Amino acid sequence: IWLRCPLSKAQLNRAHVKASRIDAAGSATQSGRRGPMRDKATLIDEQALIWLDHDPVLREALQRRDWSKLFLEERDRWSALQHTRGLFVFGHALYEKFLAPYKALTAHVLILSPTTASSAVKAQGKTARLDAQTGCDLSMHELDAVLAQRLSDWTDAQTLRLYPLPVLGVPGWHQDNACPAFYDDRHVFRRPANI
Repeated sequence: IWLRCPLSKAQLNRAHVKASRIDAAGSATQSGRRGPMRDKATLIDEQALIWLDHDPVLREALQRRDWSKLFLEERDRWSALQHTRGLFVFGHALYEKFLAPYKALTAHVLILSPTTASSAVKAQGKTARLDAQTGCDLSMHELDAVLAQRLSDWTDAQTLRLYPLPVLGVPGWHQDNACPAFYDDRHVFRRPANI
């Protein structure tokens, strides 16, 4: 990951340092625990999956944890998302977990808007190659620049939302997920706590 996304990883290191300073100034370290910003920086570093969002239907289902809609009802939409390279594994521990995957393997999704990505790429003096139908097509270098910018805008734990995604539920990522019963496991495909 360091080689593929050096700008983002450097920005994430800055976030860790900033969070450590905030923790040192506050009460988090007095109790021996990290503060929420360091927790989130660690989640991104270890478990993040970057989602270049071009499909509001999938995005909204993910945000609501509507697993049936996300993985079954809208199953055909996933091929477009994967075809456009709309999913990028960023977390180093997530990569390692794919060596011995298990059903509850969960990524923490950071959603990037392709419109924002296009603007960031244009601001660098490059031509964005956004496809009118699929919504995104960024090189790894461009994605790194966009993600680094998003991480540099991050001011506190609340300004950067992450969404849980049981990754083996993604169509095509596990041989058994073509069967609707795969998604019946409520220990893996959990509803939000407030429902």
